[in-house]
Amino acid sequence: MVDVVTSGTESDPIYDWQVGDRHYTLTSSTFTKRQLFPHEQTLNIHGEAAQHPFSRERLENERDALLYIARNTKIPVPRVLGWSNVDGVGCLTMEALHGAMLINILDDDSEYLSPADKVALERNVNTFVYETVLPELKRLRSRTLGQLSGIVFPPPRVSAFDDRPSWQPKVLTTERYVYCHNDLAQQNIVVEPKTLEVISLIDWEYSGFFPPEFEKPFWLDPSGNGRVDEEESRRLVALLDESRDIDITITLFKRVKSKLRSLPDTIFSLVLWIRIRSSRVLSMVFSRFNTR
Repeated sequence: MVDVVTSGTESDPIYDWQVGDRHYTLTSSTFTKRQLFPHEQTLNIHGEAAQHPFSRERLENERDALLYIARNTKIPVPRVLGWSNVDGVGCLTMEALHGAMLINILDDDSEYLSPADKVALERNVNTFVYETVLPELKRLRSRTLGQLSGIVFPPPRVSAFDDRPSWQPKVLTTERYVYCHNDLAQQNIVVEPKTLEVISLIDWEYSGFFPPEFEKPFWLDPSGNGRVDEEESRRLVALLDESRDIDITITLFKRVKSKLRSLPDTIFSLVLWIRIRSSRVLSMVFSRFNTR
């Protein structure tokens, strides 16, 4: 349960609430999302402040992402109105959106929709995601893994499984990373209840350049949890750890091929199918070609 405190006036109320490591304030024209001050932080069973990795970096990343997406795509996102820093607490202010989260509208007890309206809404959402969001994001490519600032923090479905304190940035020789929202869930799609049209995609804290497999169809999940199983989490971790080695291996073979032009192309085509562990062995075998 989230406690919402209302202030302001009857004609222009102000709503305040807190979830996790974020404090939210909503007025008729603005929506503010900020870090917590020390006295607001929740305590664990040891009486210590609960840890929320990359809390500041995630909020800064959302600010950067909103500006980047608005500038480079046709995806509707909240307009950034300001950023402030008060006693080390980051504060992001955006325009208020006059709509409802998809997960609330599709709720079985929702008073918004008839069965026919629900079908129409689901069609609108799928069209929005498949024809606007995914194509626009796939156009944004990079050789560098991670967030726009250059650091790397994967989404919770990865970090909950592998809680290493930091992830190494990786730079490939080709632009194989695509920009991923990383949480395309029903609670992050905002809809105009009367027209049933999508008006915005929100919550870009974990977005960044990642392998394309990171973008999952969570908007199709009625629970809105956006969770994956352990096997899938392992696969995503492997993608983060393997990507650099694969690219280095491909580059290495191109160098070797330039030195051994007499070998047929099929040999090098087959090499690209070798698993990542083998790539490290091959790197040692062919290392002398890099020093010649």
